[in-house]
Amino acid sequence: WEEAYGEYDQAVSDLESVLERGREVLDPETIRVIRSRVEERSVDPTRLLLAVDEGIVADALGDVLEFAQEVRDIGVGFCVDNYWLSHQGLRLVETLGARRVKLPSSAMRHGGDDVAESVLLRSTIRSARDMGVEVAVPFVTDADAFERARELGADYVQGHFVGEAIEID
Repeated sequence: WEEAYGEYDQAVSDLESVLERGREVLDPETIRVIRSRVEERSVDPTRLLLAVDEGIVADALGDVLEFAQEVRDIGVGFCVDNYWLSHQGLRLVETLGARRVKLPSSAMRHGGDDVAESVLLRSTIRSARDMGVEVAVPFVTDADAFERARELGADYVQGHFVGEAIEID
C-alpha cells in the first residue's frame, strides 16, 4: 500500500501486514479484509494503491481478474511494482487498470552511463505515460538522479535523497 497522507498510517500498516508478498491476491479472504480495513478506518479508498509485484501477479494473471475487479469496486487502485517494459507488464497494467507503476530499484543505479539501460528506462516510462499511468522511480539517491527522473517524465521519486515517495511537480 502506498499511503495518501499521514492519517491513513494505521489502515495502511494493517493492510500491509495482510498483503506482505502479493500472493494473497489469490486468496478470497483478502477482499473481505481489504473491505473491512477500509471501512473500520474510514479511509477514502480512492486515495490508496495496492502495490502488487509484476512477477508474482503476472504468473497468475488469469486468476487475478476477478480479484482486481473486486478491489476496484471497493475503490482501491493498483500500483504495479518492479515494472519494466514488456508485453507481460503492459498486459498486467491494462488488466489491473493500474493507476501507477513503480520501477525496479535497479532502474536508476546506472546513472545514465549504460546506453541499453537508459533506452529501456526511457521506453518503460514513456509506455506507462502513454497508457495514462503514473510512474514512480525508486532509488533516487542524489540531485542528479532526481533531475534525471524528472527529465524522463516520472511523476514520483523515492529514495534517500527525498525520503518517502513525493510528487515531483
